[in-house]
Amino acid sequence: MDSNEIKTEFMLIPMGQIELNEGQLEGLPANPRDIIERKFELLKKSILMHPEMMGMRALIVYPLTDKRYIIIGGNMRYRGLMDIAKMSSAQINIALGKCSGYAQLSEQERADLRNRWAEWLNTKTIHCIVIPKGTSIERMKAYAILDNNSFGKWQWDMLANEWDAEELTEWGTDLPIMESEIDPSEFFDDLENQDEKEKGMKITVSIPKELEESHDEIKSIIEDAVSSYSGIKVK
Repeated sequence: MDSNEIKTEFMLIPMGQIELNEGQLEGLPANPRDIIERKFELLKKSILMHPEMMGMRALIVYPLTDKRYIIIGGNMRYRGLMDIAKMSSAQINIALGKCSGYAQLSEQERADLRNRWAEWLNTKTIHCIVIPKGTSIERMKAYAILDNNSFGKWQWDMLANEWDAEELTEWGTDLPIMESEIDPSEFFDDLENQDEKEKGMKITVSIPKELEESHDEIKSIIEDAVSSYSGIKVK
């Protein structure tokens, strides 16, 4: 094989033939990526709402045997599909109903989406890019990291002005917390435990850009307003 040419193959592979990278291939470290529960739930919702993306961003896999493949890129997406594969059509329909944007789809679009998942449950195949046997471990290590790297950066002003913040959050984008935002959930830091803290009311106060220079004055006003209530602290 030419060292500069990697001939990949695009395949639909049954889930049962695919394995997460847990270090079972000698020389290839286990997948170094992890995901917090909140982001994992967002990932599953995004897969449910946009199953076509699994074809646009196919898993990158390597053949361990004729019918056994290890994931080089896409372990988190596969984990999301594993959870969806355990659901019934009825459970998927309920989950879709809780997804942002589902209610805004037309009746036909919702029906098409439900039917697509019902059909998938019968096959449980996944779009995969198969890299050839004999690909070096060093190349596969590079693929694993490059598949997850983000070389660009968000233009936050454009996102703030041209995109919907709720949709961005649903798609898993971590929006920055501006210095001019006061998070009153911190008022409850003195409570004995997190469970008690979560019982309190949470309020967010945002200061518009034109009033940023008055940040300290506004903070002082808030402190004066809540001073007669015990247990509240403004930071």
